[in-house]
Amino acid sequence: MPFGRGRQFFQTGILNHILGGWQAAVTYEFQNGPLLSWGNLIYKGDINSFEADATSNTKMLDQWFNTNVPLEKVAGNQFAAFQTRVFPRYFNGLRADGMSQWNGNLLREIKLTEAVRFQFRVDAINLQNRSQMNAPDINPVSTNFGRVLSQTSSLNRFYQLQARIQF
Repeated sequence: MPFGRGRQFFQTGILNHILGGWQAAVTYEFQNGPLLSWGNLIYKGDINSFEADATSNTKMLDQWFNTNVPLEKVAGNQFAAFQTRVFPRYFNGLRADGMSQWNGNLLREIKLTEAVRFQFRVDAINLQNRSQMNAPDINPVSTNFGRVLSQTSSLNRFYQLQARIQF
């Protein structure tokens, strides 16, 4: 930070002691969500346009993808367990929620004597307190088809304080 002795601002005085010597760091973590793993479904349209048709809307928890695609939604008409697979398992554009997280820390080291230093550090994990959501329900027979019903066990906002004396 540009405050304190040898820096641009507050080189002397009380503000030098309060604001000077701080170090800050910020990191951003991003990871695409996992692909949705589809079962062997009956699709009544052009399979090549399924991904484009299903992703034609914005992602919301109540409707993660377009549920109006022509899938068979009657339970009695679904394939038996021994049916040969014809519906693709994955589509690249259809993914669950991914990780998007900002982390940061502040560090200050104070020289107490010639040989003793005190270090104080604050870490903040998931600064935005963003919850990562589970995958949506992809069973077309379910009344929750296309809905995200819960969050993952990812960390919510977390603060960590550390103090250390070096001698």
